[in-house]
Amino acid sequence: MNNDRNTPAPKGRMSRRTALIVAGALVLVIVLFFIIRSAITLSTIPTPDETPREGTVSPSSSSSP
Repeated sequence: MNNDRNTPAPKGRMSRRTALIVAGALVLVIVLFFIIRSAITLSTIPTPDETPREGTVSPSSSSSP
């Protein structure tokens, strides 16, 4: 009367294959996210002369007499 052997996986638990697929997809998404984010920041980063950061003085304004 025990039908546990016929079920592929117990309820509430993923099979090892499904867990590997999910983990691999999650890693892939995270890596792609960081690659895209770094590409966006590298392409849109301004030069220090255009926008001086807060708390720092740009070389052009500090060298003025």
